[in-house]
Amino acid sequence: MRRYKFQTAVGAYEDTTVTLSDADTVYTQVRHMHMREAIDKLIGDFNDFLKEHAGFKGCEERLRSLARFN
Repeated sequence: MRRYKFQTAVGAYEDTTVTLSDADTVYTQVRHMHMREAIDKLIGDFNDFLKEHAGFKGCEERLRSLARFN
């Protein structure tokens, strides 16, 4: 379990807790990778997702307005 603070789109700060476990498929795929390999895989997977879901590409501006994690 990990606690962290993040900034919401309106600028307020909130605390949240996340749990990494074997139930998280993304975590289980990258947990033993070198950081550079994991980053490359996550970016590649996201780009593949964008290709498969063309309508999602228009959401870039909304994604930018999401919370900023600290």
